[in-house]
Amino acid sequence: MTMSLIMTLVGLLAGIIKDLWMTKIESNQRREEMLLKRAGLLIKDRERAGRIKDKGVHFTRRLIAISFVFSIVIAPVVFGFVYPHLAINVPIESTVNGFWPFFDSTKVIKYVALTGVSIPLQLIDAFLLIIGFYFGSAGSKK
Repeated sequence: MTMSLIMTLVGLLAGIIKDLWMTKIESNQRREEMLLKRAGLLIKDRERAGRIKDKGVHFTRRLIAISFVFSIVIAPVVFGFVYPHLAINVPIESTVNGFWPFFDSTKVIKYVALTGVSIPLQLIDAFLLIIGFYFGSAGSKK
């Protein structure tokens, strides 16, 4: 291979790398501009949400939070004490090992009946999500 051919290939490779690099820089600049626009819109939206003086909005938010607290925390405990024989089916994920060379292990969901006071983890996650949403929405008033 001659030196001029090598230099041509090196120049071609350098040009391709430069174009890819410039494209990446331009896309990062566009993304930053979009994020700044989005941040401006979020700030305006928070300011608009803070100006809402309607008591119905706050009452609805409180009603949703209280109903979730009742249905996820209070109701299972009360029903567990009042009706101890009442069974709650809870999904539990377990792994079933397959025959190694032919089948891989798979995850299977089994339902187990629990009696008494029991609060499944899925309900706790839902409770934390709603409470976080409640307090996150309340923070937009500031």
